[in-house]
Amino acid sequence: MNANFFNEPPQSPEDETKALQLYFRQLLECEEMEQAAEVLLQLAEISDTQVRAGMHEVTRLGQLEQIMEKLGQGDSWMRLARVSVLQGLRNLARPSTASPAAVWAEQPRAELFGALRLSYQCRTLTPERWPSAKAMRLFAYLVGRQGAPVSCAAAIEMLWPELTPGRGRSSLRNCIYQIRYALRDLLGLPGEGLLRCRVQDALSLDSRFETDVDSFERAAEQARKLQYHQPLEALHLASSADSLYRAPFLEGLEDAWIQPLRARLAAARGNLLHVLTNCQLTLGHPQLAEQTARRALQHDDLCEQAWADLLAAQIGQGRESEARRLYRDAVAHFQSELGFRPTVLGEAYDRLLAPPAFRKVS
Repeated sequence: MNANFFNEPPQSPEDETKALQLYFRQLLECEEMEQAAEVLLQLAEISDTQVRAGMHEVTRLGQLEQIMEKLGQGDSWMRLARVSVLQGLRNLARPSTASPAAVWAEQPRAELFGALRLSYQCRTLTPERWPSAKAMRLFAYLVGRQGAPVSCAAAIEMLWPELTPGRGRSSLRNCIYQIRYALRDLLGLPGEGLLRCRVQDALSLDSRFETDVDSFERAAEQARKLQYHQPLEALHLASSADSLYRAPFLEGLEDAWIQPLRARLAAARGNLLHVLTNCQLTLGHPQLAEQTARRALQHDDLCEQAWADLLAAQIGQGRESEARRLYRDAVAHFQSELGFRPTVLGEAYDRLLAPPAFRKVS
């Protein structure tokens, strides 16, 4: 490898690998795709777990296609390099005895929090790359159903309610072709990627996508169960689940089936932040708990539990006067917005701040 890539020559194979990765990222940031392609070729020839993880990090940025295009436009050496790079990427994507977290997962993944994003091995499929918006909407419906079939009639009604049944079926066939093209040619999934059940006149995904929603709900439920008797483990699970909720469910899509799921997941995120706050308080971190409670209020400023959690966090820091002002402000906010006093917050106030009743002296 070329020593002028670095200020100091690497001292070991691990240093060389890290230096190559760093240089590759710098070239990507500067959009020096031709030089990046040369470094990518060197990375692809190294069969090392650390390189696998590094390759995953840089190629998920969606710039691999630009590099491949640059290699394909060059002379015969560059075109040959393109073949070598692709072969190297295939080798890196093969299963390994290394830790699953360090290598590419073979199972396709769908990110449904925020804009729809699909990933498989070294490729990603973002909304702007879909052949059509309706193909993406239909795929989102299928992956959101978690493998359950969707009737063709329901799909047509969702996407083309104004068309006759015959024209609707024609449009659906074209949409199915576009999804197959996106999954096979753009994402690189083997097979058709979509299964049409003619007997049931329904559609379902042939490939089971792992989704961030599934991971979020599993971790959130485990954290809820463990928060009182294993608060540290629950804290890790809740933090992991919270990091998955990047934005509302399928942000940017407004089909009718999305709204109930979006509302349910938003409520689940509010409950998760309560679990996270509770764990932080239990473990003696009221300042962190206050930050989490404020994030919960940004998520939903009419969540009584979030106000109660913020109250408890301030009291945990010895800020009772501030907590009393917070309570008065919260009561005024609820009365202004909803016309009633918050019951859950009132109970928290009575438990934490109200003066004890006078005891009778016998």
